[in-house]
Amino acid sequence: MKILFVSVVVFAAIIILNEMYFRRKFNIHRLRSPLPESGQRALKKWFLPLLVFYLIWAVIGIFLFENLDVLIIILPYLIANMLVRGGIERKYNKKARVWILEYSQAAWATILFLVLLIFF
Repeated sequence: MKILFVSVVVFAAIIILNEMYFRRKFNIHRLRSPLPESGQRALKKWFLPLLVFYLIWAVIGIFLFENLDVLIIILPYLIANMLVRGGIERKYNKKARVWILEYSQAAWATILFLVLLIFF
């Protein structure tokens, strides 16, 4: 359990440092570049089915595999959430380049998920 906690903390630190690097390199400001109304509507259209699918998958996973770790249940949803948000940001607010942060976070979360699947 300690190794799991340490690996999650290390990956969280890597993600934070990665985001700081990309913010400086590409001059990205999340607060100064909000998503337009059409983008917000598209996010709502994508997030609701994603949430419903995740809840169904989580309930089935919990009942079928009783020894599943919580991170293994939550991480795929977070990765899909980041990818959808990055795609919508790229389509509707490309100049702000916030989508770069979303995609990099999704990549690191995918790596964390694979490490958890392999070693735990």
